[in-house]
Amino acid sequence: KSICHDFSKKLSNIPPFIVAYADSYELIHSIITQELIDLFTARACVFNYISITDLFESKYLNDISPNLDTNANYMIVKASFSLTTSNWLSVILNELDDMILAYSRIVKTVSMFRLSKETKINVERNRLKLVEMNMKSEHLQRQEMAMKRKDEKIRALRQRIIAETDVEKQIKLQEKFDKYELKEKNKKLTKGKSMKVLS
Repeated sequence: KSICHDFSKKLSNIPPFIVAYADSYELIHSIITQELIDLFTARACVFNYISITDLFESKYLNDISPNLDTNANYMIVKASFSLTTSNWLSVILNELDDMILAYSRIVKTVSMFRLSKETKINVERNRLKLVEMNMKSEHLQRQEMAMKRKDEKIRALRQRIIAETDVEKQIKLQEKFDKYELKEKNKKLTKGKSMKVLS
């Protein structure tokens, strides 16, 4: 959903319980045929979703298939449908073959499909935005973790000062704490300032 758009309203023949997300309308229009809609509609009680993407988590892919080259492009296909104790046998015997065949056709369509130049540019732009968003989010998380560790360090040092019964040791700990606070204060003052180099 981060980089895809909901094209459900553009597809007039799609039932309200099916939501279609994709990078582009071109692709979703070629995938969702009337035959596919009829298949999913008839099996609405067991069908959850089908996901096809070339975006994946490298670490996850390495864990399940360590020999794969993570720099190469792979099509990742995920399909989900609900099986209960009362319907699993009926689904496997009567419906699973049709659904797998439909998924195979979708995969074939996607693998052979070529986006227009304009759509490709838009898709790449959206994906670049997603990468930037993820990088910012990861950077923010690292900052939050660093701040948390810093706060824990300060709290632990304060507790040591309060708990220390030896006056001399307490004074030394307080001096250490004051130096640390001064160092952090100077860091904040100099942060973001640019240095001028004279040549």
